[in-house]
Amino acid sequence: MYKKIALLSIISIFSINGCSSATHRALKAPQKRFANVEINSNKYLSSQESNEVLSYINSIRNKGAKCAPPAPPLYSNGALERAAISHSKDMAINNFLQHNGSGTELDAAKPKGALHSTFVDRITYYGYPVKPNLLVGENITFTKFKNTKSSKFSDNYKKAVDNWLNDEQHCKILMNPRFTYAGVGYQKTRDKYYFTLDLAEKNVAK
Repeated sequence: MYKKIALLSIISIFSINGCSSATHRALKAPQKRFANVEINSNKYLSSQESNEVLSYINSIRNKGAKCAPPAPPLYSNGALERAAISHSKDMAINNFLQHNGSGTELDAAKPKGALHSTFVDRITYYGYPVKPNLLVGENITFTKFKNTKSSKFSDNYKKAVDNWLNDEQHCKILMNPRFTYAGVGYQKTRDKYYFTLDLAEKNVAK
């Protein structure tokens, strides 16, 4: 449900015959680019940042949430993190919030001939081998500094996770016990952070 907070989630289970996904509410196409996106802030999360975010999420999974009972911890995965970083940057610079990529040069995982990438395109493009019957998911959101009262990363990632927890669909994806690996990406703009969380079931390749 698209309410006062800005967030979207999607989940797919791949089978031999194709895939099924949760309802995907398409938003308007990318708008005018931000002039003051801090491009240099788009990078791999530092070890400290990555551990901090996953520790926060895992503390919630450990005790359970309103939407679900306790779940096993998530482990950081580089391919999922690269996919999440790429999409956060694309959303921030092109000023939009949706799971489909912008279709611009920043949408590097867009398949040849396609209008845009999907989150599964990005996960596979950046190195996570999606196989039949493998569960993958994505949550996205942004946080505004005027609401968090801070531009600090720590204050805003907690708000982003809380956004997901406060919506049942996002919460269930965050708490899904089938997910083993996760990657978090963010991009800071002049007034907000864009966050992407990509998740995947355990695969032979890490």
